[in-house]
Amino acid sequence: MELFQPILALILTIIFIGYTAAIDAEHLRKKQHIYEHKNRFIQRMIFFIALGLCNPIYALASALLFSAMFDQTLNWLRQLEFWYLGNTSAWDKFFNRKPILYISIKILCFMAGISLFLI
Repeated sequence: MELFQPILALILTIIFIGYTAAIDAEHLRKKQHIYEHKNRFIQRMIFFIALGLCNPIYALASALLFSAMFDQTLNWLRQLEFWYLGNTSAWDKFFNRKPILYISIKILCFMAGISLFLI
């Protein structure tokens, strides 16, 4: 039973990442560019808080995994390069000039997120 909860939380996180990336990919396919992120932020925070009610470590692990995997999942769904960064958001503009930092942060978030699910 002890192993069930973190695995379930991990699976739910992966499903959530895929679901939210698919929604964003569909908007972008329809040329509905995403300028307002408030609703997306609130939706994501609700998910992390819900996991945190079960175990605060799951919320942190899920947020780290989301940070690590969301952009790459979105890129995959849009058939773009794995490490593709756009040129409109402040995040993308910042990391376009620092690709090694971007990749390093993504890998660190992935490893930390998985590790926290496994403790």
